[in-house]
Amino acid sequence: MTTSYSVSSNLYVNIGDLEPGRTAHGLMVRVIRCYRKPSVHKADQDGSLEMIVHDERGSHTCHYGLFCIQEKKIEIKEGGLYKIMTFMVAQDMSQYKTTNNPLKLIAQNKSQGQSLANVGLYLKKPVFNHGQLYVAVSRVTNPTGLKILLCPDEDDETNSTVNVVYKEVFQNL
Repeated sequence: MTTSYSVSSNLYVNIGDLEPGRTAHGLMVRVIRCYRKPSVHKADQDGSLEMIVHDERGSHTCHYGLFCIQEKKIEIKEGGLYKIMTFMVAQDMSQYKTTNNPLKLIAQNKSQGQSLANVGLYLKKPVFNHGQLYVAVSRVTNPTGLKILLCPDEDDETNSTVNVVYKEVFQNL
């Protein structure tokens, strides 16, 4: 979901307005894509940094003046999590146009290397079983701590599930 704002009334948007009832200083955004935009006054200098930011409600395209970044000595990188109080709304210009970049997945809390004593697994649909089983088995420290709940079909009386792996994925390797 990409949100656009009307630029007719106010070029600066308080980022706290994206989440009503939440203060701006408590809201963090993740920068998904950064584009350097030439200055309107001096074509050889960068004037602002256009970013696609992602918060809890979706994606937003915004501008952030480079003078603010240089003054505060902030280094903004793609994928970084930042507190930005205000930003300028992106305007469509004939010489410069942004492209939509679809977001697939943003994983903030990774469990890499995390070991768990007890893991419960609920396998309702066989489509996700392969990945869930792999993660659960690789994270549990003791086999007795692994509990699996299967939801078989009504006509299936076995206590098993199907391991779904699409062979098309491996064809061009």
